[in-house]
Amino acid sequence: MGVDRWTYLGPYAELPLTLKTTRRDMCTQPAVCPNPDPLKEQYCATCGMQASKRFHEFQAADPPLPDFLFEVLNEALFTADGMMGPTRIDAEHVVYRLIGNIRKPDKPREFHLDAKEDWALDLTVVSMQDEIAWFEGAYADEFRKVRDTYGDIVFKWGYLQWFS
Repeated sequence: MGVDRWTYLGPYAELPLTLKTTRRDMCTQPAVCPNPDPLKEQYCATCGMQASKRFHEFQAADPPLPDFLFEVLNEALFTADGMMGPTRIDAEHVVYRLIGNIRKPDKPREFHLDAKEDWALDLTVVSMQDEIAWFEGAYADEFRKVRDTYGDIVFKWGYLQWFS
């Protein structure tokens, strides 16, 4: 197993979300679980789980963004970390960076650092504002659904790097 390095140069969207504490029941059979006392470090006689580990609390956006991207947007956008997690997180907020995952018509240009041939990218001829406008327009339906569910989106242009 290796680590893949991903790079991207172009328009992207930042989606700042407030995190909420979520509690997930890890029991495989919660309907029949006898609910042993977690303070006594008991184990469930039904599933064998240690009672103190039955409930897992974590910080997450609501609804979870990975589920939303796959189920609602049909993978048209994805987060720019390759792992479907937050790209920047603190105690209360997460900022996801979204880039296009599905080719749309009239894309202004392609950018690949792993090209086999020699290349140079002349950025003096690239209009950042035109590329941002294309990105907003090409994924307008998807961004409308994101706004309806999560709120504001900030559009930017720049270089992103992530690992998976």
